[in-house]
Amino acid sequence: MFKVFQEFSDLTVTLSEKKDGSMKIVGDAQSAKIITGNRRRFFEQLGIGEENTVAADIVHGSEVKIIGSKDKNKTILRTDGLLTEERGLFLTLTVADCLPIFLYDPQKEAVGLVHAGWKGLDKGILAAAVEEFKNGFGSNPIDVLIGIGPAISACHFEVQDDVLERFREFRAEALARREGRTFLDLKKIVRLQLVKLGLKEENIETNPECTFCLKDKYFSARRDKPEEIEAMLAVIGRI
Repeated sequence: MFKVFQEFSDLTVTLSEKKDGSMKIVGDAQSAKIITGNRRRFFEQLGIGEENTVAADIVHGSEVKIIGSKDKNKTILRTDGLLTEERGLFLTLTVADCLPIFLYDPQKEAVGLVHAGWKGLDKGILAAAVEEFKNGFGSNPIDVLIGIGPAISACHFEVQDDVLERFREFRAEALARREGRTFLDLKKIVRLQLVKLGLKEENIETNPECTFCLKDKYFSARRDKPEEIEAMLAVIGRI
């Protein structure tokens, strides 16, 4: 998915697609059974045992946690970011327009996965992730590689003044106005925030795909407005 990670053959970085089925466990027991099956099949395709995965709960906050083997096959509650330096442990989270952000420090062999919507970006989830890399692994931000995954793009992310005001410092680079409507480029805001946090711009790669535009490929909460969220699953880990 990203050229920035290609040289690391032991690294798994991926995002499921609509054809793989919804990965968000919600609803009644029957729905949960179907979605659990979707996840299991997806892991099997990747050659990953479900027992070696860890999931983030997703609350659109800024909590980032370092996890280890004791957390295998668990969901980490009230968390939108996971980091680990353990091999054979695969971090997962769901997205349905928000940005899946994949992180890897090849010097410390530590990986991370962050769920970032506008709320998380406003609350400082990227700063929290970078700080955990530094404190938990001794990482230097200039060594950290970033992949910004498919998400809703500026073409469809319309906002009102309350949201716009939260990203005032990025208006010049990330704001677009069309026919009296206001749109924000969250992918660009992620890049700008990361550079401000000390990461090298050349180490940040953005996937250009828009989840809203690609109806046959991705779920989109804004586009589909489902009664129960349908979502893709992001995964990162080292074999």
